[in-house]
Amino acid sequence: MEKYIAVVKRGQVLRLAVDNIIYIMKVGRKVRIVSTDGQWEYYERMENLLPFLDSRFYVCLRVLAVNLERVERMEDQTIYFQNGDSYRLGRDNYVRVRQQYAARLKHLI
Repeated sequence: MEKYIAVVKRGQVLRLAVDNIIYIMKVGRKVRIVSTDGQWEYYERMENLLPFLDSRFYVCLRVLAVNLERVERMEDQTIYFQNGDSYRLGRDNYVRVRQQYAARLKHLI
């Protein structure tokens, strides 16, 4: 059964397939969900979205949850996503995410 996150914002309600999510980022009091279908920004707490995510997602910061299957590559403390976006991390966070990404790749091969 496919999992969804409900995006409820003024004038718009939609369900977003978790499979299509690339990353979720906290921006002030809003969350930005970037997926293969586009991106949505609305008022929501990151903690409310985390229960809908599965083992493909790694929360590398309190403000960023990454779908490891949608990461293209990692280098120079930067995550490069399949959609062309990138996100630079601090050294410690980068090392932790890179370890999770490498383990995920080994598991998929």
